[in-house]
Amino acid sequence: MLKEPQKTILHSCHEKLKARIIDFHGFMMPVQYSGIIKEHEAVRNDCGVFDVSHMGEFELKGPDAESALQKLLPNDVSELLDFQCLYSPMLRENGTIVDDLLVYRYSKEHYMIVVNASNIDKDFEHMSQRLSGDASLTDLSPKTALIAVQGPKSPEIVSRVLNEELKDLKTYFFRTGQIQSDTLLVSRTGYTGEDGFEIYLPNHCAQIVFEQLIEAGATPCGLGARDTLRFEARLPLYGNELTDETNPLETGLGRFVKMDGHDFVGKDALQKLKEKGIARKLVGLEFSDKAISRTGAIVQNLQSEPVGVVTSGSFCPSLNTSCALALVQAEGIKIGTRLLVETRGKFREAKVVKTPFYKRSLE
Repeated sequence: MLKEPQKTILHSCHEKLKARIIDFHGFMMPVQYSGIIKEHEAVRNDCGVFDVSHMGEFELKGPDAESALQKLLPNDVSELLDFQCLYSPMLRENGTIVDDLLVYRYSKEHYMIVVNASNIDKDFEHMSQRLSGDASLTDLSPKTALIAVQGPKSPEIVSRVLNEELKDLKTYFFRTGQIQSDTLLVSRTGYTGEDGFEIYLPNHCAQIVFEQLIEAGATPCGLGARDTLRFEARLPLYGNELTDETNPLETGLGRFVKMDGHDFVGKDALQKLKEKGIARKLVGLEFSDKAISRTGAIVQNLQSEPVGVVTSGSFCPSLNTSCALALVQAEGIKIGTRLLVETRGKFREAKVVKTPFYKRSLE
């Protein structure tokens, strides 16, 4: 029996704003309000606000929380300071990717883990089955709202709305505060390639904060702009670049895998892959026009031999052209290589280029 899609706590706000709403992995989510390109440009040049309350949040607590998490993840949790964040893939024993996630360290015995919406149940089961020592895992997702505020003017707007000076909060660090006698968390993190913040707060506080952010000048943005923004910044998407069948070494996540350090789930499999040699790699492709090659499109060499597949394709508003990410054979393909990519049943030429496609100015 099909489950009814869930609605986030901000659903009524999206309806009032006349958002176009779609079913996204079992959640009714806004895909756009004023238009994807307009929302995309608001984040690049000003400030945008996103409802991402469909994401999952777990709490890990106990005397052995750090060592338990260290065994679950290939990135090094032990290097974290209190109130610091860490990005990491999470792997199976065979080295394939269960999910990519963020770890928030309150203390050595207390963490929050943020996972993708489509993987909440899978991740919770995977982690629970492999937890070791004295540590307990709790799913906080149903009672937690998440609002992302992104763009060059986000420090000013978030500081004003939360009545807390946040311009000096370092990237990948977080603070906690009080809202209506409850605790909120604000981190300098995001999924757009811009400066920004993510605000975790109790459901009953979300609507007023979301509305105040818009009143303060943030443009409401949907999942459409979130995807074009993350794509330009070459941030991977689970289900596209990252899947049950890919590993972090071929998808460009090798820097988040500490092979020379601790033991973790999937380490032996990755070691064998490294010794054998990585057969595939994720590359960026740039086209000379605005047509879009979609996920799953075949990639060929100039001799019309298949060499890979597109994982994500999009028009890039910041570049005024179309690009793609593709998982291709590692041998013989480098920056400048020309390939043929399927687009609407025909093949057109693309060039392998450096990624990210867009990088923000730090001036």
